[in-house]
Amino acid sequence: MRKIIFAILLATFAIAVNAQSSIPRTGNLPGQDNSYRVLTGAYILSGQDAVGTDTVKLVPIQYHTTIAVDSLLDSVSYNVTSVKNSYCGDEIVFLVTNTSTGKAIKWAGPNWAPAVTTTGGTFYPTASRRSTIKFVFDGVKWCEVGRSQD
Repeated sequence: MRKIIFAILLATFAIAVNAQSSIPRTGNLPGQDNSYRVLTGAYILSGQDAVGTDTVKLVPIQYHTTIAVDSLLDSVSYNVTSVKNSYCGDEIVFLVTNTSTGKAIKWAGPNWAPAVTTTGGTFYPTASRRSTIKFVFDGVKWCEVGRSQD
């Protein structure tokens, strides 16, 4: 019986150590830094989208990550391969410029929770316009909180 209890405790500890964080980076206890001085940001310039459907793998480790796609030529998929270093409240913002119609941005993998749409979360930006898509980490998945086009 002791071996079973020990095995259960060991498995629980291993899962807890490898799980993503459901608390914010600043902490949630009295006396912890809530001034946002510990937060970091990243700016990723994806450059020009290559011909053919591309898959870009992301491992967000900063509080705020901005991904700029300066020219969307065809479809591109973004896949968050790990949420191990993501904290509740972290943000990813996509800044996309579309060059023509029929181009798409797709959210690949199980770590996204895009807005429920008739296209299943695939976003088709309007031609010759700029778009902004924002995701926030809720402790489990990256949840879409807004889209806009100018």
